[in-house]
Amino acid sequence: MEDAEVRRILENAAYEMATLYYHMARRFIEAYGEGATEVIREAIRDWGTEKGTRHRSNVQSMGLATGLDNLDKGSTLPWGPIMDSDQQLSAGELRITTRRCPLADVWRGHDAFDLARLYCDEVDTAKWKAYNSDITAERPRVMTHGDDVCEFVLRLHRG
Repeated sequence: MEDAEVRRILENAAYEMATLYYHMARRFIEAYGEGATEVIREAIRDWGTEKGTRHRSNVQSMGLATGLDNLDKGSTLPWGPIMDSDQQLSAGELRITTRRCPLADVWRGHDAFDLARLYCDEVDTAKWKAYNSDITAERPRVMTHGDDVCEFVLRLHRG
């Protein structure tokens, strides 16, 4: 399959996933009020935990350790080709800067960063914790909070 075709498929999948989340979250809050936001957060954390558990299993099945240096392997959603991100790994710390996120693009187009924050505030932290419980994550900048990029700082703490 050509790179352009792979990118087209991934862009479409990201669009479909982001719009599904947007419509479901919006309707839940319309139907059940602001109390639904915590249920949405819990569901996203559950999904992030499941993703991280599968990611860990995928990495381990390759015979690799679940360290920061292998975080880019075995992902359950291969968004890499359509993200504009870079990573810097040094001394037990991984910095990820994302300049373009296809999900954020969709939510921006729907003027729905308020709903997107429920997703963004939960999914990655839950995913990384399930991948390796010794990883802590900070998010100094997040697009859905109004920043121009998403920045993640992951640290691996042993023992």
